[in-house]
Amino acid sequence: MAARRADESSSSPVFPTAGAKHGASLSERATGGKRAAGLALAALLALPGGGVRGATAGDELALMEAVQRHLHIYLTRPERRESGEGVTLDSTGELEIRFLRTLPAERREAWLCQGIRWLLVGRLAGADGIAALFRAVPEAQSAALVFYELETALQADAKGRYDQRRHATPRARMRISRERGLTLDSAAVARELEPGACLENGERLLDSILAP
Repeated sequence: MAARRADESSSSPVFPTAGAKHGASLSERATGGKRAAGLALAALLALPGGGVRGATAGDELALMEAVQRHLHIYLTRPERRESGEGVTLDSTGELEIRFLRTLPAERREAWLCQGIRWLLVGRLAGADGIAALFRAVPEAQSAALVFYELETALQADAKGRYDQRRHATPRARMRISRERGLTLDSAAVARELEPGACLENGERLLDSILAP
């Protein structure tokens, strides 16, 4: 899609359209912003182009409905979301939930804990949690919540006019396997994710966390 002028909202592709396929299992824990972790994150979390191979719009709609019913991740209407935000199920059975948000470094623990809670328990009161989502989507062998952050830059063209370029960069990925997720009780997990112990307990409950 072509970029618009800087005084307009850009229509250039916000989410990456191609990249390395992320692995089914990650062991690296959040360690506080090392460059190697950042580079690994960008490579592993790049959004595959084209969504689910062979999936229909109806398939992706059904996945989104299941995620919304059991986790309540998205609060905005579909037409107000960025085009790359959404849910896909890949050929390995990984259910990936992509969410765009600001991720200030000084509040790293807070947004990591939010992500852990959203994935395991759900975002809003009344959510059923990850075990219910796995039961609703039997094809899913794992689930991952990926936080992207929007980066904006101005680029001059040959006539000296400036275009606004926007790009969503993956910053954090939280993953849990079906086997582990089905054993979790949402009420008990919610108590374990209270402030103060959230990150430590969340790392124990999840299969992996990758974040700078």
